[in-house]
Amino acid sequence: MLIKGLHEGEKEWVSFSFVGYKVLLKEEGLLSGLHTCSKVLGGISLVIIFSFTTSISRLCAGLKWFRLPDTIIELLSFIYRYIFLFLDEVSTMWIAQKSRLGHTSWKKMIKSFGTLGGMLIIRAFERAERTNEAMQVRGYEGGSILTINLTPWRKQEYASVLGLALILPILIYIGSMQIW
Repeated sequence: MLIKGLHEGEKEWVSFSFVGYKVLLKEEGLLSGLHTCSKVLGGISLVIIFSFTTSISRLCAGLKWFRLPDTIIELLSFIYRYIFLFLDEVSTMWIAQKSRLGHTSWKKMIKSFGTLGGMLIIRAFERAERTNEAMQVRGYEGGSILTINLTPWRKQEYASVLGLALILPILIYIGSMQIW
């Protein structure tokens, strides 16, 4: 937002001196930056809502329905599963470091943080190796790992899609209008 405010537009909004340099903030650029920021925040909000309301199995099934390659879907499901194992490892190691007084000063905290990062990389590689061996022993050669079947749509789901299809053009029209 600040970059756009410094570079775009004609109408000067604020002018001040900073460390010997004259700084001009332009109204059109700031409004354009604000517009971009609001789009980003809206997108992030939608992703957060989507992640809280949709299970990973339904997400993978939906991606399969959209004909995404199985490799990408498998990778997504593995990443999702191992994120929580990874966070559990971080939590355990962090508590262990705190109990050994690894965070008593800034210097010790930075050193402990570096050690934690290094150990996490080592443990992640070890876990990946063990998982790969276990999957090969069980005969896994790649392919679908999904166990969910898509159920037929209910009337409520059709109504939701129809409502969104009717509202979306209105929102696009409103978004293309020049409000400022």
